[in-house]
Amino acid sequence: GSAYLPADPELEAGHRAALKHPEYRLDADRREVVLKTIREVSQHRKWKFWAVHVRSNHVHIVVNGAANPEKMMVDF
Repeated sequence: GSAYLPADPELEAGHRAALKHPEYRLDADRREVVLKTIREVSQHRKWKFWAVHVRSNHVHIVVNGAANPEKMMVDF
């Protein structure tokens, strides 16, 4: 029920200027490849993934296993 913050073009421009690489968007085919790869890595590492949501510009994963979070991020 909270109001959204108003758009801040200056803040957005600053964030875009700080990017080290050009923006990359995943189309439907590439999102499917990412999802399949997450499943394969989880199975190979014997990690349990509970949820995954592959978006056009980022991914959310809920996973647990016998590895630290940094290792999981690198492997994914």
